[in-house]
Amino acid sequence: FELLCEALAAVGFTDLQQQEIFRIVAGVLTLGNCSFANVGDRASLEDEAPAIRTAELFGIDAGALQRCMSVRKLVVGRDVTMKPLSASDAQTARDALSRVIYGHLFLWLIQGMNTSLSTEGSAGAPKEHLIGVLDLAGFESFEKNSLEQLLINLSNEHLQQHFNNTVFKEELADCEAEGVMLPSGLDFVDNSDILALLDGKSGVLDLLD
Repeated sequence: FELLCEALAAVGFTDLQQQEIFRIVAGVLTLGNCSFANVGDRASLEDEAPAIRTAELFGIDAGALQRCMSVRKLVVGRDVTMKPLSASDAQTARDALSRVIYGHLFLWLIQGMNTSLSTEGSAGAPKEHLIGVLDLAGFESFEKNSLEQLLINLSNEHLQQHFNNTVFKEELADCEAEGVMLPSGLDFVDNSDILALLDGKSGVLDLLD
């Protein structure tokens, strides 16, 4: 936890901002403890304590938070109707609310880091440096695989090669050019042969085509 706080401070987040970050994360986690049961034709909290605690962490009204999860606002023209949700729908609304809040926090963190690390305006510096997040689909292997799995895995192999080139090959070449001694045992798996077999000239896809 101390290392996390030091890392956040290093990229420009103040102690107050860090406290707010942790409050929001704690609020999202506590919000997940809100459970509902059907009372008549509408959802009702089985225990109000998690919702009250979540509202305290978010700094909002507990009643408003409960209504966000248990009531849907329907607007037709100028008419506004409040429709009570069932227990299952309320839990879905709770999960959606958690995802939205956490998603906004994540984007705010990335924006703050990019702003702190930006070198725009510095003499001779590139116009734009940023932190990006690459979400890989993941390799797939089922009992019965199809062309879809082959293409998904092939795209991941291309991403892995880009990663290898950027993180390993280029950096190792720079170190060698500058005479930097590298630790022994520094190695990585080069997947060039896999790509040549599947996607190269006279490779599997070329032959299928």
